[in-house]
Order: sequence, then C-alpha cells, then structure tokens
Amino acid sequence: MPDHAAYLAWAGTDPWLLRLTLTDAALLLDLDLDALARGDRDAVLASAPGAETAEPILLVCTNGRRDVCCAVRGRPVALDAADDHPGRVWEASHTGGHRFAPTGVLLPQGATLARLDADQCGEVLREAAEGRLPTGVLGPLHDRGRSALTGPEQAAESHVRHEAGITGLGALTVSATESESVYAVQHRDGRGWQVALERRVHTDLPESCGKVPVHVADWRARTVDQRIRTSPTRHA
Repeated sequence: MPDHAAYLAWAGTDPWLLRLTLTDAALLLDLDLDALARGDRDAVLASAPGAETAEPILLVCTNGRRDVCCAVRGRPVALDAADDHPGRVWEASHTGGHRFAPTGVLLPQGATLARLDADQCGEVLREAAEGRLPTGVLGPLHDRGRSALTGPEQAAESHVRHEAGITGLGALTVSATESESVYAVQHRDGRGWQVALERRVHTDLPESCGKVPVHVADWRARTVDQRIRTSPTRHA
C-alpha cells in the first residue's frame, strides 16, 4: 500500500508544522485533535509517533466542483510550482476566496494568498523558511490575511503590513479597541497603529467565474493613528 503524507499545522501563536508518513490513513483516527486545536505540539507528537518537523508548504486550491476558477486557473499554477518545489506545493480542496483564484494557503503560518502564479509560489516558500512573506505579495491584490485572525483583524493587519512594508509573519499582533470599528495593530519592536475599518457592499462584483454579479462585501481600512518607537526594544 502506498504511503500517505499527513500535515498537522498550528497557525496561532508560534506556528508549527509536522509531517506524518503512514501506510494506513485510518491511523489518523488516533491523533489527539483536541491538542491540535489548542496548539499543544508535545501532545500531538505523543499521539503521532514518527511525526517530524516539516518545512512550510503551500496549498493551492484546485477544486473545480466548487468553482471552475480554481480548476482552470489554480491547477496549472499548482502543477508548475510543484515541479519546481517537490513536496512543498499541494493541490487542495476549497479554501475560500475562489473569486481571487489562483488562491493558496501557506502552512503553518496560515497566510491566505490570492491571484498567485508559479513564480510567486516559489518566492512565498523561500521567504516562509525565514518566517516572512515576499514584498511582492503585500497589499490587497495578493494578501488576504492570516487564517488565525478574524476577518476584521485580517484586514487591519494586512493594511498595516502593506503600508509599513512589514514582511515578518510573526511581527504583528491585532486587538480590538473600545471603538467597534477600530483595531490596534502592534509591532514587536514597539510601533503601533490604530486602524479604522469600514464594511462596504458591492452589487456589481461576480462571486466567481461565469456567474452573475452578487452583493459582495469587503473591508476598507485606513490608519487613524500611529505610534513611532522612541526607544530600543530588547528581544529574547
């Protein structure tokens, strides 16, 4: 029986990724999924003998049943990128955001990316090894936020990342403020931003390939306050 490769990822604080090779997929039923859900790497390892730390991987959506965009646009990108980076790029089922195809999810960081090509996939994987995104995917054209965050948090963080040119995937944290529409974005070096969000609804955008326009909502972000670091910050 051929081997199966299973990847176990935690995209929260201090992301990690494990790769488990097994001959019987039924053995996955023995995994401690509760531990995986809370990011307890040691407990997951205890339930998955033989699992090893893995390099970052990229999942590219190729689910044509959900949306033809993902098959027509996503599959060629996945195949070309996989040829260049064997074992690091995988075809995936629906990941969301199909109208932005080709779409991808970088694990373990959970960065969701849009409108990718094969060269960008390679750049993403190279930078991910250092915990970064390439500068070429910053901004609303490609960066759709990290999956561990809520929608508004993703929008606020992505806005700051693009505006300030921050590539480090673990450099920023996001929290709500007393104002329902304003989020605080904090850099580990001490810088901070207040980002105001506005929910906009469009009536003239197609939800996916070949379909009529529908009501589609997005977030508009703008920086309303910024705190510049005034003294050095020590890092452990």
